[in-house]
Amino acid sequence: GIVGFVVANSSSSNDGGSNADQSSESIGGNTDLNSVTTPPTITVLPSALPSSLPSAEPSLYPSHFPSSFPSSQPSNSAKPSTSPSSEPTQSSLPSYSVAPSITPSTSPSTSFPSVQPSQSVAPTEWQETIIYAIADVPYNDRENNAFPGYVRSIPADADFAIHLGDIKNAQSDCSQGRFQNVANVLKNSQPPMFIVVGDNEWNDCANPDAALTSWKNVFNKFDEQDPWNHTLGVTRGPRPETFTFVLKKTLFIGVNVPGSLNRCCDWNNMLEQQGIWARDLMIRHTNGDALYEQVNGIVLMGHANPTGAHRWFFDPITNFIANEGSPKLPILYLCADSHTWLYEPNYQGQSNYLRIRVTGGVGEPPLKLIINPTASQEPGSAFRYERFWN
Repeated sequence: GIVGFVVANSSSSNDGGSNADQSSESIGGNTDLNSVTTPPTITVLPSALPSSLPSAEPSLYPSHFPSSFPSSQPSNSAKPSTSPSSEPTQSSLPSYSVAPSITPSTSPSTSFPSVQPSQSVAPTEWQETIIYAIADVPYNDRENNAFPGYVRSIPADADFAIHLGDIKNAQSDCSQGRFQNVANVLKNSQPPMFIVVGDNEWNDCANPDAALTSWKNVFNKFDEQDPWNHTLGVTRGPRPETFTFVLKKTLFIGVNVPGSLNRCCDWNNMLEQQGIWARDLMIRHTNGDALYEQVNGIVLMGHANPTGAHRWFFDPITNFIANEGSPKLPILYLCADSHTWLYEPNYQGQSNYLRIRVTGGVGEPPLKLIINPTASQEPGSAFRYERFWN
C-alpha cells in the first residue's frame, strides 16, 4: 500500500502587505503482505492500511480502521469502524491499547484522539517573542505629563520593552536628576525595560563625559533593577551600556550607537569595537559553536538613524551578512532618532536584512514587535509589527 502525508506552513507580514509560503512533502512505500510471517516490522510512519494483527508496540496515531483483535480499552477514534482490518499495521509509536481483550466491544468509542506536537522542533522554539519599543521621549511638558501612563500601557505579557534612546531634548540640562526622573517613570513598565544611549543625553550635552557618567550611574544594568526579576540571561558587552541575550532562538544585541557624532570621543574606534563584538556574536551563535546557543534570527537595537559616519559600526555586520552561508538568517536593525516611521526591507542591499525605525514620542502607542524567526526565515514574516495595537 502507499503511505503518504502533507505538512503545510504559512507566515505573514504586517508591513502593509502579506507573505505566505507553503511547503509539502510526501513519503511512500510498498508492503508485501505475503512476506509477513512474524509480528509486523516497525517503520517510522504509521500505515494508512488496516491491520488484522495487533500492533507490536503502542501507537500515538489513532487508527481509522478497527483492529480485528478486540481491545480492553475504549477506542480513541472519533467514529466507529464498520469493517475489520485485513492487512498488518506497521507502526513504531505506542498505541493506546496495551493488550487485546478476551471479549470484543459492542459499542463504538466517542472519544477523540489526542493531538501530539511535532518532534522535529521543540515547542518553545515555535513560540513568539513579544517586545515593545519606545524612543525620543519625553521631550517637553506635554510628553512629561503623558509619559507615566504611556509606559504603563505596555502590556504585562510582553517578554520585554526597550527605550531606544533620547530621553530628553538636546537643549535641556543633562543632570543626573533629570535622568533619574525618567528612570523612575520607566520603572512603571510591567515587562522588564532595557534602554540604549541617545545623543541628546550624551554627546549633545555641554559636558559629554559628565553626562555619560550620569547616564551610567542611573541606567547601567537598568533591566536588573527593581521591580523586575527576569531570567533572560543578559551579559554585558565591551562597553557597560551594551548587552546581549538569547530568547526563543533569537539573538538580541543592544548597542551604543548615538545619532549625531560630535563634541567627543574617538568615534571610529568606539563604533568599530562594538561592530566587531556584534559581528562575532552573530558568527558564534550561528556557526555551530557548542559554547553558544544557536539561533534562527538576530535583532540589533540602537539609537542611530545611520549615516556614512556610522560605517565603522555597520561595516563588520554588513560584511558578515553578505558572506554568511545559505540559508541566510533574518536580521532586524531596530532604531529611532529621526522621529518618523520607516520600514526598510533589503537594508544595505541584503535580502535578509530589515530596518524598522520607530516614530518615537507619545503620538503613537509603543511599537509592538512579534518575533519568530523559527517559523519563517523571511524577514517580513520573522519580524512582524503592530503600530496601532490598542
